Amino acid sequence: YLLDLIESYTDVYPDKMGELMSSGGYRFYDSDMQVAPRSGTYVYDGGTVCQYNSMIRVNRASEDGFVPGGTNWKKNADNSLVSVTLAAKLFSLALVKFSTLDSYGMGIEMEGGKPGWNDAMNGLPAMFASSMPETFELLRLLKFLCEAETGDIELPLEVAAFYEKIRSLLAKYPVPVSAEAEKEGNTGNDDFKYWDGTATAREQYRQSIYRPLCGKTVTIAARDSKEFLKAALARVNAGIAKAKEVMGGEIPTYFTYEALAHGKAGASEDGKREYASVGGFKVQLLPRFLEGPARYLAAGADDAADVHARVLSSGMYDPELKMFRTSESLEALSLKYGRIRAFTPGWLERESIFLHMEYKYLYALLKNGLYEEYYKALKTAFVPFMDPGTYGRSILENSSFIASSANPDPRVHGRGFVARLSGSTTEVISMWIRMFAGDRLFYIKDGELALTLAPGLDEGFFDTYGDASWTFMGQCRVVYHNPSKRVTFGENAPKVRSMKLLTTMGETLEADGDTITGETAEKLRAGSIVRIDAYME
Repeated sequence: YLLDLIESYTDVYPDKMGELMSSGGYRFYDSDMQVAPRSGTYVYDGGTVCQYNSMIRVNRASEDGFVPGGTNWKKNADNSLVSVTLAAKLFSLALVKFSTLDSYGMGIEMEGGKPGWNDAMNGLPAMFASSMPETFELLRLLKFLCEAETGDIELPLEVAAFYEKIRSLLAKYPVPVSAEAEKEGNTGNDDFKYWDGTATAREQYRQSIYRPLCGKTVTIAARDSKEFLKAALARVNAGIAKAKEVMGGEIPTYFTYEALAHGKAGASEDGKREYASVGGFKVQLLPRFLEGPARYLAAGADDAADVHARVLSSGMYDPELKMFRTSESLEALSLKYGRIRAFTPGWLERESIFLHMEYKYLYALLKNGLYEEYYKALKTAFVPFMDPGTYGRSILENSSFIASSANPDPRVHGRGFVARLSGSTTEVISMWIRMFAGDRLFYIKDGELALTLAPGLDEGFFDTYGDASWTFMGQCRVVYHNPSKRVTFGENAPKVRSMKLLTTMGETLEADGDTITGETAEKLRAGSIVRIDAYME
């Protein structure tokens, strides 16, 4: 969501991104929770090695100024607040996430004891699980930072030391080992060595920041940071390709891992746990979840049409309701995978239509230019197009979830439960903006601010006169006049040929084509234009 906010800001203020990235005052939250090292989390349980007790709460009540359970900011040894630029904050985030890739170089490890967005899969962390959706979000962040105006980046000394260790390991192991070579595990190979090195560096880094920082900083030259980010991006892309290969071309959401070459490594103080050392891992596959394809497509995909076709032919698609479930059948999973398995199929978090994720998937189709596929899905998967009698409430009201046809009770199929404003609301707003404005809002053209109106609307969004209207930035009414009422996407779609703009002073401005630039665009962004009539042909 942080990157979503920044991208939304970019859509409105593309001319201020350099200023935003170099702005200072960004702090680091200081918690009394710490991620435990592997030596304290890898334990034997019935002869199998598991990952337990990932987090440790440290009593810091005696520290001067620290408020247990409150908001605390990381400080330097001289009691000053640690403060960096936005570029440095995002770079630090990307660095830590990149160092947390699993031992196959595919998903982000659940080393903190949490499974990610789908918290009903809460048994996964114990199985050394990793999450591909977090990798796809890392991909987005790395792409953004590679293109952003970051300049030289000043980092706290502790972060810079961590960066140097990861950069050295990345230079030595630039890409993951092939999936074919790791069918039986990665014991002692280059993947395991890279993973072990990054995990060790991460544990050392955390120990250095669990106390006040020294206060010194190191400046990373823009050229060096960009080289690292591009190398990290290449490894992440290679890991994603490997994950798809492991899944036979499908987009995975989760992996779990079997610990190999393990041995005893001591016991806990109370003697209740026997710790283990691990010399390798072997990947285990799970059923497919919609979150994987949704976040994969959101990061931008060359194979978006193929991914969508695979989703439609899978158990993630509900053929009765023509909507998208959170996952295919989980019947083969045991309760150890989490509370999700305790629910009835098609209910709550198990194989239901979770609107937040379904809408995220629909928006991803739109972002990838799959307009025909998007509108075909929208007409059955979007609540306002549902039968209110089936939905069981107003179709203008969101639900947390809709019971899918996987549920054994046909009377609840398609019925919405737990009305609320949720993440689905944000996804709808994002879809609405892209449908009516186009792929981007403001941008820079020949050194000037510019905006191009390029709606991608289905014919059903135009009234009997061929008009469709919406409100831009909360104050400007935009009316598209499309007499042919044809769809406005595709090769032969009608385009905006001219515009009339009404200012707050009652002045009428005219523009040829679909783009306004310079002073006119500035007026629109400043709220000085209250209506735009865009004529299409």
